[in-house]
Amino acid sequence: MKKILCIDDDRSILELRRHVLESSGYDVLLAPSGQDGLRLASRGEIDLVILDYMMPGMDGAEVAESLKSVFPKLPVIAMSSVQVPVRMAATVDACIPKGQRVEVLLSAVSSALAARPS
Repeated sequence: MKKILCIDDDRSILELRRHVLESSGYDVLLAPSGQDGLRLASRGEIDLVILDYMMPGMDGAEVAESLKSVFPKLPVIAMSSVQVPVRMAATVDACIPKGQRVEVLLSAVSSALAARPS
């Protein structure tokens, strides 16, 4: 079973993503901050990350850069209610605006996992 790490400071968003992704057959880990997400990812057992941009402390661009520096092949999908900066868009594998239909997220997850090099 593929393991997805969701990083977002909004607990209700995290719980909604957990429900959607688990209902689609994924194992899901939740992190309420960039620091918590990096700690969970450091175990090396994550297949994909879904990441918010606007978070206190460490924003999504910083988290994405940290993740890709350690795990360059790890797919990262940014989901944000605002336009992500160019530096983040260049680092992640896909950007999805928050509020999209569930199918948009699931399609992006499926595509990113299929494109991941072994």
